Amino acid sequence: MSNTTTVLADLKRFLPENTLDSLVSVHKTDRYCKSFTTKNLLIALLTAQSKNWNSLREVETGFLVNRNLLYHLGISSERVCRSTMAQANSRIKSCVFEGIFYSLVKSILPKIQNQTKRLDLERSVQIIDSTTIDLCLSVFPWAKFRETKGAIKIHTTFDLVSQIPMFVTITNGKKSDVKALNVRRNRFSDSIYLFDRGYQDFDMFFSIHICKGIFVTRLRRGINYQVARQHNLTDRNVLLDAEIDLPLETTYKYPAPLRLVRYRDPETGKVYDFITNSFEFSSTLIAQLYKQRWTIELFFKWMKQNLQIKTFLGTSFNAVRNQIWVALIYFVLLQYIIQQTNYKGGILKLTRMIRETLFMRMTLIDILQAENISQIRRTDDDIGQLAIF
Repeated sequence: MSNTTTVLADLKRFLPENTLDSLVSVHKTDRYCKSFTTKNLLIALLTAQSKNWNSLREVETGFLVNRNLLYHLGISSERVCRSTMAQANSRIKSCVFEGIFYSLVKSILPKIQNQTKRLDLERSVQIIDSTTIDLCLSVFPWAKFRETKGAIKIHTTFDLVSQIPMFVTITNGKKSDVKALNVRRNRFSDSIYLFDRGYQDFDMFFSIHICKGIFVTRLRRGINYQVARQHNLTDRNVLLDAEIDLPLETTYKYPAPLRLVRYRDPETGKVYDFITNSFEFSSTLIAQLYKQRWTIELFFKWMKQNLQIKTFLGTSFNAVRNQIWVALIYFVLLQYIIQQTNYKGGILKLTRMIRETLFMRMTLIDILQAENISQIRRTDDDIGQLAIF
């Protein structure tokens, strides 16, 4: 049986087209545009992400080779030339793709059902951290990070249960983590927030506290404090569990009770000092919560290894942001597909399957039902029919 659609067209159906049309209208990104629209650029960048293309020449060639399969995408191979795409990538504002990302997250988050919750908690757990991507300073002069080095930072709030980024800020490498997080001050909720000690900012901690949220982070060295009262120890690996008083200048920024948990890792023997505003959780749970912070490091590692965010199709800041936002859109789509269908192959396997079958006449369901790529075969007829066996 032949299909009249392709995997790429099936993937495109998950995109919020009404939101895209609204953003295009608001930001007027298609004004004076005769052929290559914002929607065309989104499809081209999404295809480049899926196929792991790292140059405009690859994109141009890829669309030209598969020109007979593009009619249902509303795009023709003649429009996807290097110069046209380069101009569009520089011209079309990245806030359009940013808006699509947040619209997608907002719409699919309530539908995501994670079968293996990390911790039995009623609150959501948000992990906040950033990752740095090195850039060549001579090619990206706006990304100055060091004297002879360029970089950009992706500041991310990652949801532990859904395994998707909830909030992202893209800045140059010089932007500090705390300053980048300041834009979130009015967006904190009653969730649990996990930070490393690079985010130690007591003004921000108090913002979380007044929103009835909970934070867990490590205490920086050199912070003077006094133990006000100690709590009973319930775990042999907990060396100290106490309410502490901070110096006067810090108390002015955080005028609320603060708890210190000193914990010894039973595997490595290392001792860690955690601070939190929660007096309800056990000291062991505080340590377990902070250990979950490593999840975002795994996300950053996967993203750098499997998404196209280390080589860019344009050199302007706008073009780089466009590509990163589309990469995040692609990641969220994959996670949504996996968790909605209970796909057992994992995100890496699904990424590889989509990469090899993107322009084939089949659906995503066909890919999800196939145990491996060897079960997908193109026949020799002129319509590109596929057989699953």
